[in-house]
Amino acid sequence: MTEYFLDTNIIVSGLLWDGNESEILRLAQQGRLQAITSQYVLDEVAHVLRDYFSFDTERVIKRMSEVAPDFTRIVDVNKKEVLTQSRKLTDKKDAPILAAVVKSRAVLVTGDRKLAEEAKRYIKVISAKELLSEVDVD
Repeated sequence: MTEYFLDTNIIVSGLLWDGNESEILRLAQQGRLQAITSQYVLDEVAHVLRDYFSFDTERVIKRMSEVAPDFTRIVDVNKKEVLTQSRKLTDKKDAPILAAVVKSRAVLVTGDRKLAEEAKRYIKVISAKELLSEVDVD
């Protein structure tokens, strides 16, 4: 079964709004798709919820504890792997994401157009809508 690496924007959107992204999180929760991510992404999600959506620490912990168990695995990368991938991207903060996706051999699911454009030279990249068309959602 294909593994899908969920980027920060997919998880945040899925947690906050109804739509393709929330459907992806629902399918992962039901075990109908193999969703993976990295600790870097989970840390970014917590940061975004706290700093951009004014979630207090307790609410961040609650939301993260709701979503974290739905991932079939959390990919860990080292500094060398991140550095290797940082040479391929103009936005160096995306290097930990690319490193984790390359290491996992998963498909990157992202709404970040700039990351998608650069990363597709090295890995398969799809949108949330494209993922739902690949997966049996009935």
